[in-house]
Amino acid sequence: MVVISIDSLRADHLGCYGYSRPTSPRIDAVARNGVVYENAFSTTSWTLPSHMALFTGMYDTVHGVTTHREALDPLRVTLPEVFQSAGYRTAGFFSGPYLIPAFGFGKGFDKYIACFDYLEPAELSHKDSRGYKPETHMASHSDITSPRIHRDVRRWLDEGVSEPYFLFVHMWDVHYDYVPPGEYATRFTDPGYESPLDFSSFETNAAINAKMDPRDLAHLVGLYDGEIAYTDAYLGKILDDLDERGLLENTIVVITSDHGEAFFEHGQKGHQKDLFDEVLHVPFIVSWPGHIAPRRLPQQISLIDMMPTLLELASLEVPSESNGHSLAPALLDREPPRDSLVFSELTMDDVKFRRHLRALRTPQYKVIYNVTPGGKYQGQGVLYDLQRDPGERRSLGAGDAPFADEAVRRLNDLIHLTEELRDALPRKGVEPVELPPGVAEKLRELGYLEETPPESPAPRTPPDPSSTPR
Repeated sequence: MVVISIDSLRADHLGCYGYSRPTSPRIDAVARNGVVYENAFSTTSWTLPSHMALFTGMYDTVHGVTTHREALDPLRVTLPEVFQSAGYRTAGFFSGPYLIPAFGFGKGFDKYIACFDYLEPAELSHKDSRGYKPETHMASHSDITSPRIHRDVRRWLDEGVSEPYFLFVHMWDVHYDYVPPGEYATRFTDPGYESPLDFSSFETNAAINAKMDPRDLAHLVGLYDGEIAYTDAYLGKILDDLDERGLLENTIVVITSDHGEAFFEHGQKGHQKDLFDEVLHVPFIVSWPGHIAPRRLPQQISLIDMMPTLLELASLEVPSESNGHSLAPALLDREPPRDSLVFSELTMDDVKFRRHLRALRTPQYKVIYNVTPGGKYQGQGVLYDLQRDPGERRSLGAGDAPFADEAVRRLNDLIHLTEELRDALPRKGVEPVELPPGVAEKLRELGYLEETPPESPAPRTPPDPSSTPR
């Protein structure tokens, strides 16, 4: 089992998602042999909570790691923990500062390797490292990590991997600053135009703004695309190393991202500022040759669906805490694919960005509100008809759309539901809370749970590791 997460990667900047530039030949090759979910969306627009959602199958409010001050409760079960318990050899390689063990990401890994140098080893697991100094952020933004990721993965492979394994690789270089090395810096920029701007310090650089010269913006996007191509090349090297050792046979490969990136479509740059599709729409590609037929699926899914999907594909028990639904029956052609509800959140409590955004997306519409804990709306929300306005350009009023009342009601239900699920989870040092009456029924109504079968099936026994997908 191989899961590759490419930080800050927009789906629509990949060839397999229709992009005109050849940014992703190796990813595209995996896509041709697998299933491409055309409409996959993140739970948020920044790295820490979205990766925690990937690892737990929980929405952000439920897993609880919504700001850099929190770590995952030790009682939560993570994806690598389940594989480790089933006899898989587990290894993770991460290259961004928000995936350090101090947040709880090391759980379940036999080896969890930092592929950067700007934090000391002792800091990686220390709680004080959760709030970074400005210089740590700056160092991570200018770092070039793909070569080291490739080197460290190769070293792990050279130790010998024969039994079923779970490999997680987090690739950071697409994240700003956009500093692709060598010819990748000019591959997608206009050779006839030399921008006068310094594009470093992307996040704080006031010259990079919504009113910048269109040629400078095009240059900026070209640098971003160069980062994608550079990362794609090293992703290919990792897959080649696995293939040379016979480790891609009977192996499920997933390629995804934690969030996208904005280039002023709605006035913002980067991410972690809003919940529009440019920062939520991510790639989600699943390849398992001989088991999953290659095709493209338009159904809408959420990142929280990954955990139950991979566990069911491996015939392992899905933790009852998971909020996602398994895509495995559809991938294996056992039932028709269906849409997931996508619920996304953004909690920012600092002085500059104090926001508690919540969004509900269906294939028909999307609604976004700023809320207080408990679900009280602050100010005016926005509602979009995605069938007529996929770019989310024209917010509708209550009288403009027949689904307006339904959208707000369903969003409100989800806000309260996630809070109830969070409060009901047992936590270290805290007495467990009984799940409020009616929550299970509400989950079924919203599409999270199937109807209870007449007789509950017996728990599945993990199969012999020699017969499981790797």
